[in-house]
Amino acid sequence: MRIISPSFRSISFALSFVILVGLSPFYFSEAAESQDDIAIYIKDVSSIMTKVDAVTREIQLNFLPISTGVSRMDTYIGELASMQYPEDLSRLQKMILLSSKKIRMGLLLFSVERREISERLIKNGARLLKYAANDILEIAEREGLIQHKERSKE
Repeated sequence: MRIISPSFRSISFALSFVILVGLSPFYFSEAAESQDDIAIYIKDVSSIMTKVDAVTREIQLNFLPISTGVSRMDTYIGELASMQYPEDLSRLQKMILLSSKKIRMGLLLFSVERREISERLIKNGARLLKYAANDILEIAEREGLIQHKERSKE
């Protein structure tokens, strides 16, 4: 029986921010083209991050072997790497990509002998993802894609 650390909970928490933005209603009437690009980017990233969240939950609940989860993470990282993004969001894109890679590496290293390193990588990836999710929310609010009152208080 493998024991999954509580760091997976922090991944799910950070991903919930991204999912919130992805499921929020977008404001498209007479929007500038850059606003449309940002909305499309947020929607695409949210879709991928929802898949990442599902994989981490399935691993946490022992429904999915870690090796299969790593394989799926490779696919999602490839999707993130090939994704088109507005130039203004390049820092955010790099942060999301790096956090996904750290989570993947943590899963690869997950074993009794390397548990401490693995947990640190997963927690660090989740922390980066949380910062990226907060940035996405701020951008979405600034661009009028979501209203301020829709944002979670956490």
